[in-house]
Amino acid sequence: MTAQSYALTNVVAQPPRFHKQVWSKVETEVKNYVSVAKGDVYVYTGALFTSIDKMQILGNNRVWVPTHLYKLVYDPTTNYPWAYVVANEADAQIGKPLNYESCVRTARLRLLP
Repeated sequence: MTAQSYALTNVVAQPPRFHKQVWSKVETEVKNYVSVAKGDVYVYTGALFTSIDKMQILGNNRVWVPTHLYKLVYDPTTNYPWAYVVANEADAQIGKPLNYESCVRTARLRLLP
């Protein structure tokens, strides 16, 4: 079963080029993995505010722009978590996925037991 969420609560400010090129590749890779997985797959996605100095604020409503976005994928069938943590910048590059411990160090979040 596939569960999806489309709500304004999961919207963050992103440069258009980042959204269309970089983050789109991350989402496509995750969708491809999920489509061939043997069972349920859990995907955690969120925004990180890693540096007050680099944080931008937009508009009259003072919307905070995250410095990074993350996507953590956990497949209980293989017991293999992997993640991307990507700078929220138009010219950001994505590398190989991070293992879980690297993700925890980078994002400073421990999302799995």
